Amino acid sequence: MKSFNKNARMGTYAFGLSAVALVIVIVLNLLLHQLPASIARPDISGTGLYDLSDTTTELLAGLDTDVEIILIGEAERVDPRVITFLNKYTALSPHLIYSQVDPVAHPSVLETYDTTSNTVVVRCEETGKQTIVYGSGFEGHTDAFITYDPEAYLYNQVYQEVAFDGEGQLTGAVNFVTSDVDETVYSLTGHGEVELTSALTGMISKASLTLAEEPLNLLMDGGIPDDCSLLIINAPASDLSQDELDMLLAYLEEGGQVILLLESADLANFNALSRTYGLEVQQGTLGDRERFFSAFSSSAGYFCIAPVLSSTSAAAEGVTTDAMLLLPHGMAQVDPARDTIDVEGFLTTSESGFLYVDEETTPEPELGTYLIGATASEETESGTARLTVISSASLISETITTFYPSMSNLDIFMNVVVSCFDGEVANTSIPSKSLAVDYVYVSDPTLWGALFIFVLPLAALVIGLIVWLKRRKR
Repeated sequence: MKSFNKNARMGTYAFGLSAVALVIVIVLNLLLHQLPASIARPDISGTGLYDLSDTTTELLAGLDTDVEIILIGEAERVDPRVITFLNKYTALSPHLIYSQVDPVAHPSVLETYDTTSNTVVVRCEETGKQTIVYGSGFEGHTDAFITYDPEAYLYNQVYQEVAFDGEGQLTGAVNFVTSDVDETVYSLTGHGEVELTSALTGMISKASLTLAEEPLNLLMDGGIPDDCSLLIINAPASDLSQDELDMLLAYLEEGGQVILLLESADLANFNALSRTYGLEVQQGTLGDRERFFSAFSSSAGYFCIAPVLSSTSAAAEGVTTDAMLLLPHGMAQVDPARDTIDVEGFLTTSESGFLYVDEETTPEPELGTYLIGATASEETESGTARLTVISSASLISETITTFYPSMSNLDIFMNVVVSCFDGEVANTSIPSKSLAVDYVYVSDPTLWGALFIFVLPLAALVIGLIVWLKRRKR
């Protein structure tokens, strides 16, 4: 009887401890659910998918307008990474109002916001602006949180993840709907220009700038539209006609803005445009005996260079790494057509730069500092006119920006773009985060496979049996 009472007391004690532990777990669980997602759900992705940059934190810290962020999709069909990111992001500002709507339960929501399922609607009632970010889409074709490789699907029908662009897309969207900026950027066509890459067009959009849907053909479209705030001319292969040159000169004299990236130095009317604004394109190629990429010395010699970026120029804002330029042309500052035009260089070679034409013309090139990128500006009755000339279109070449993403090429170019708008536009472009799979290779997969599949499980079974037998004998 005494033993029974002792066992009963021990059982009651154990039951009480279990009940107390259960209550503690429930209470802690309830408390943890009250914490913001940024604390309760630490980033364990391994690639920092949910880490936010200074650009985002500064933007959200200064946010003084309510912004609605509405996830439209069935909970079980939305990628959990998107939901986690949205929870963390919207916890950073009381002005971000987050909600989730199931389009199956509320089908009218799709018509209300003119969207589809698995999208995020970002809207600001005060400005009346709205934009949509897709949950997933093909790289270069869709503004999406998760992007897929279009070629992998085209050739193999496989959805291969490329990148997670949650921060870039959402910060760009918040900046767009809260900004009162209404500026349109055009790109020129008709002279063999290289189309702007999807990476660059995405960065332009994230800066709250509107990129014209179709490139501009001066002759077919009858000139430069009134809403053109900036015209980008990327690597023309053939020259302007005289009529087109007159259109560009008239546009600049009325306060227009042009960015010209050169691939050829043999285009007389393009050179005349630059010469009018105090920048003379020179025959030959720039090399640099100090700042060149030695990894490419066998193929490019001194002509694949890391240009010197002026630390006082707007182009240097936030730039922390070198750029890479391949075969830039020479350019010299000369007297402009009018005294009211000011020229400021922002990209040069080092003091060990040289201009090489050919063995006969420049057998021993003179070392010195040579100009690569400069902006000519002039105050007009309609505003500030700007012509920026960069003597190498490789600054935004996909060959460099795709294979060497750590280079600052696109950052420099976007700073030049943003500087055209006198502080009204912010460079909120944030690079996406790679979702590429990192494979681990082993030297002998058969040996390791046998170890993990057979040896270790068998060893655990034998040890467990020995321990059990010893306890039975006690």
